[in-house]
Amino acid sequence: MVCDFYTNLSGNPISNDPIATLVSAGIINSSEQHKFQSDIQINRAEIASLMCATLSKFFTFDIPQNPTFKDVSTSDPNFGAIQALGNAEIMSGYADGTFRGDRKMTRYEFALTIANLLEKINDR
Repeated sequence: MVCDFYTNLSGNPISNDPIATLVSAGIINSSEQHKFQSDIQINRAEIASLMCATLSKFFTFDIPQNPTFKDVSTSDPNFGAIQALGNAEIMSGYADGTFRGDRKMTRYEFALTIANLLEKINDR
């Protein structure tokens, strides 16, 4: 099984199924000595990265080369994902022009992101 790669999940079928699906699709990969770290919270930048990796299987994104958000530099490892989802109006930043990728996403922000995504899907 794919998730046998993650030593802390081996033999746990409840954890393995969704993670194996994402690993097989190339959406996630290993971190810190082959442990999935399922108990760690996720921030806005990481959500953008995972969403973009998933959505790029179905959509083509334009990635502006100049930063859309004043707190996301071109050297940020999540720059492309944040730019792509911001440009596609799937994920948004804040009124002050920042993205605040290190913050945890609120339930409202997540609901808004999913609603924006569904709108894009319906427009296809």
